[in-house]
Amino acid sequence: LVEPVLMAPLRREWAALKGELAAAYAKGKGTPAQRAQISAFLKKLRSIIVLDPACGSGNFLYVALQMLLGLEKEVITFAAQLGWRFEPEVSVQQLRGIEINPYAYELAQVSVQIGYLQWRRDNGFNNNRTPVLQNLDGFQNEDALLVPHFRNKAKTLKEAQAGEHAGDDDLKFYSEREWPKCDVIVGNPPFLGDKLMRGELGDNYVQQLRRTYGNRIPGQSDLCCYWFEKARTQIDHDKCKRAGLLATQGIRGGANREVLKRIKDSGGIFFGISDREWILNGAMVHVSMVGFDDGTDMDRALDDKAVAVINANLTATADTTKAAPLMMNSNIAFIGTTKGGDFDIIENEALSLLSSEGNPNGKPNSDVLKPILNGKDVLSRTPQRWLIDNNERTLSAACHYEQPHKLVVERVKNERDSNRDKWLRENWWKLQRVRPEMRSALATVSRFIALPRVAKHRVCVWFQWPVVTDDQTVVFARDDDFFFGMVQSNIHQVWAYAQGTQVRERESGFRYRPTVCFETFPFPFLDDLQASAPPAPEPPAANGGWDTVMTTRFYEVKEDAPPYGGPPSTPAGHRAAIAAAAKALNELRESWLNPPEWTETRVLQFPGTVGGPWDRYIDRSTVRDRGSFQIGTVRYPRLEPLDAECAAKLKKRTLTNLYNERPMWLDLAHKKLDAAVSAAYGWLATLSDEQILERLLALNLERAAQEEQGKAGTDKKAKTSRAKNADEMI
Repeated sequence: LVEPVLMAPLRREWAALKGELAAAYAKGKGTPAQRAQISAFLKKLRSIIVLDPACGSGNFLYVALQMLLGLEKEVITFAAQLGWRFEPEVSVQQLRGIEINPYAYELAQVSVQIGYLQWRRDNGFNNNRTPVLQNLDGFQNEDALLVPHFRNKAKTLKEAQAGEHAGDDDLKFYSEREWPKCDVIVGNPPFLGDKLMRGELGDNYVQQLRRTYGNRIPGQSDLCCYWFEKARTQIDHDKCKRAGLLATQGIRGGANREVLKRIKDSGGIFFGISDREWILNGAMVHVSMVGFDDGTDMDRALDDKAVAVINANLTATADTTKAAPLMMNSNIAFIGTTKGGDFDIIENEALSLLSSEGNPNGKPNSDVLKPILNGKDVLSRTPQRWLIDNNERTLSAACHYEQPHKLVVERVKNERDSNRDKWLRENWWKLQRVRPEMRSALATVSRFIALPRVAKHRVCVWFQWPVVTDDQTVVFARDDDFFFGMVQSNIHQVWAYAQGTQVRERESGFRYRPTVCFETFPFPFLDDLQASAPPAPEPPAANGGWDTVMTTRFYEVKEDAPPYGGPPSTPAGHRAAIAAAAKALNELRESWLNPPEWTETRVLQFPGTVGGPWDRYIDRSTVRDRGSFQIGTVRYPRLEPLDAECAAKLKKRTLTNLYNERPMWLDLAHKKLDAAVSAAYGWLATLSDEQILERLLALNLERAAQEEQGKAGTDKKAKTSRAKNADEMI
């Protein structure tokens, strides 16, 4: 980091000067004017001020000083060949540091001076100075972000008695810390995620930090983003020329990326390492490195390669950070339900509660019990858990479901009572976020798609309400195979990877964020999300859903014959082709996951309220009036292993294992789907990821402009078109 940020421009300048003096160097003698040139460069070198605003024990400053000393020695040696003598004058007084930890603050001053003395000794220069270790006025033992201001002492006994001044150490307010003027900023700000800041720094400090920096830093940003913004401000106010900082690789996405956008808006990024391994407290993490200035440095390098531009997401191709949300994509993708407490119960507890009766309101417990899955459950086989979900019920209504409510009191209330969030304390019986807008959208579809937010493999899976997926999943309120195929396609995956936030190394996956991964994603045709959906599966019949299970789980795998007349030529034709490929892919996966010879459908029966969460599974022949409501028998079909031997074999059949192995049949099914999606866009199926991003970005901006102008039509196809080659057809 120090080399490209601090040394690169100095080395370029020195290389140019050496070129001018090459002839004199060959002769072994220079002119007074040439001596003045070298003297001026040395003067510049010796006046460079380097600041590390989170210096710790001084590692970055130590490296910076060693490099400055090394370049100065090179210049002095060169000048000696021309008959001129210069003494080394680069010193520790050119370093500035800010560190909040008192021990690290002292250690940093000692370590840089020991390094300085060792360098002089090792390079043949004397160290005759007293004292050996000097005071370094450029180091501050302070908070790098905020300045605390305290109350004054009570001036009179009367003031003290009146309680107008509680004490010398009573904090009054904070203000923003001013950093010293410098030439270069380098450092490694503390890695502390947004979710951990309050626990580590305290509620008041975090509130004051966000109040002080206001709209400059989004509220969900990691702590290190404040150092990036401070460094950007220093450059913008001509108090610094260049800066280079480390961050977790999450700086490239989400709210964190906004600070890099601000850097791009007011200047430019000239150096970047998008992903590098780093050891933190003995654990392996992945970091990004960013060098930036006011936009003057045109020599740019990303991941050790020369590039023309570096985007705010630390890429050098299509700048997808400029993608705009599309109105047509709104109210479809949602983060799953956030529990905010121990509302989970195991299967045996749920089965007992489902069969029990005797609530004072006369209603069954199934009103507040639903199966729940998290992101890991979607891709693996884990014991089924259930959720006590009071939805928007008042306390007086929730407590009528006596046994579930008793569990909530025992397992949730105590923890909620001490929660700093007032709403959670006062609504302790409710889930933290039930996502009413999501539930309203799910009420309009017969099934929905769930996608783990963080996973190595981005796999879409069908579910039916009242199955609840938690906030480690993304829920798509669509029930058509065409939509399933689009979000499962490689084209969407390429876009989502560029827009999401990487988790550790790329192989570990990334965090899917609906607002940027989906709401900015342009579908092939303008009316794709408004078109009438293909027929969706019917709700289970009164016989327990056996017919539905047979049609969706057990089938003969076959491929439809290609339609006469060649590939699709209309939007409807392309949508049908994508839907067919998506349906075939899903059926193949389901057949592998749950082979008919290893599984059978068993029906779980319990009472349910008509119009309640289990309404679609109620056998209508069993419905009975209970005054103001009706109750019937829920017949909930579940696919289960035939026996213990089959259960053992099925345990290894998970989507994670399937995609780790990626057998040929799965790969071919995905390629068929990807080819259908590419054809809908009018693109070659062999486009590189960079080409896909460039075209999707152009299409996104075009659609956004059309929406802005209110002139979007309903039958306009993506502009790019081409003749189809025979070798592209599958």
